[in-house]
Amino acid sequence: MKGRRYDIHTSNACEVSNAILKNAREYPIATLVEHTRWNVSASFTKRREASNGWKGPLTSYAVKTIQFSSEKGRRMNVTAFDSLLFQVSSKFHQDRVDLREKTCTCHAFQTLEIPCAHAMSDIGFRKADALEFTEEWYRSETLRETYREVIDTTLDRLQWQ
Repeated sequence: MKGRRYDIHTSNACEVSNAILKNAREYPIATLVEHTRWNVSASFTKRREASNGWKGPLTSYAVKTIQFSSEKGRRMNVTAFDSLLFQVSSKFHQDRVDLREKTCTCHAFQTLEIPCAHAMSDIGFRKADALEFTEEWYRSETLRETYREVIDTTLDRLQWQ
């Protein structure tokens, strides 16, 4: 699958690594590796526990994004060309949405793979379910499965062979 950014606000993996390692740069390599393992493990645990509290089918990020888009989309006018292709007009411009292809001329729909405000204007108008047009990695169950595995502890350095 082609790589995507999904609203990630960093330009590369080095920035992420630097943020994780900023307080550990001077450590010996073995300690640095253990520090990294601990941070990843803590992150997985935090995300796993947070996802267990979600009751709905979508992650909290997806729910917030859809709610924001839905609110914005209520102020737009929809002109349908068929059941899944339409034009959305707002005060300043028009956008073309294809729910079949999950695309919009604003590019937010295909970039985030969550319905944008233009798509939500039609989804709301038709009383359809936004879940149908949201990619599976935004589903609570997918996220739970992603963080299901536990990153095991390591032995103390004195116990290494």
